[in-house]
Amino acid sequence: MLKKALIAVPALMLSGVVMAQPYVSLGYGYNALSHDNSVAFSDGTTLTPDSSDNIWAGTLGYRFDNNFGVELGYRQFDANDSRSKVISVVNNTQTEDEWDADLKAKQFVVMPVYFHDVTDKLRVKGGVGLTYTTYKTTGSVSRETENEVTDTESSISHPSISVSNGQKTENSVGMALNLGTEYEVYDGLYLGANAGFQFDDVANNTQLLGTVAYYF
Repeated sequence: MLKKALIAVPALMLSGVVMAQPYVSLGYGYNALSHDNSVAFSDGTTLTPDSSDNIWAGTLGYRFDNNFGVELGYRQFDANDSRSKVISVVNNTQTEDEWDADLKAKQFVVMPVYFHDVTDKLRVKGGVGLTYTTYKTTGSVSRETENEVTDTESSISHPSISVSNGQKTENSVGMALNLGTEYEVYDGLYLGANAGFQFDDVANNTQLLGTVAYYF
C-alpha cells in the first residue's frame, strides 16, 4: 500500500503540469495599416498606399510549462492606392492613364508568451515582443487601352509622366502586442483568433486573424 501511495503522489503532482512542447501556427486575417509614406509623380499626383488589406502570418513556438513560452513569427502584408483618368474613347477603344502606389511589408517577430488555461480545451495567451520590418514603397504610372467590343487590352509605361519621389526601402525595429484564444478541436490541433497591434517609426497596424495551431 505504501509503495502504491508513493507512486500516486508524483502522478498527481504531474497531472496539472504541461510538459514542454513545440508548436506551429498559421494565421490569416485583416490588417489596418497607417503610415506617412507617399509616392509623388511628375504631373503633381500624390498617392498614399494606406488602404486596409489582408495579412498572412506564420509562427514557430515553444511552450516551456503551464504558463510561459516564446514565439518566432513572420508576417506579410501590403497596402495599395491607385487613381485612373479616362483620356479618350475612339471607335469603341478607351484610353486611360492609371497611377498606382504599393507598400509591401515583411515582418519578423520575437515574442515571449504567457498562457492561461481556462478549461482543458480552451486557453488564452498574450505577449509583448520586438519586430523587425522591411517596408518597400513603389509607384508606377501607365497608359492603358481597352477595346470594348473585342475586350482586348494593352498597357505601356506612360510616355510623359514618371515617379518623381517616394520610392524607397526602409528597415525598422518596433514593438508588437498580441492577445488571442485557442480551442482544441482534436488532439493537439487548435483553432483560434488573435488580435494584435504593432508600431515602429515607419508605420503602425492593427491585426485581426483567425489561426490554426498544432502542438506536438
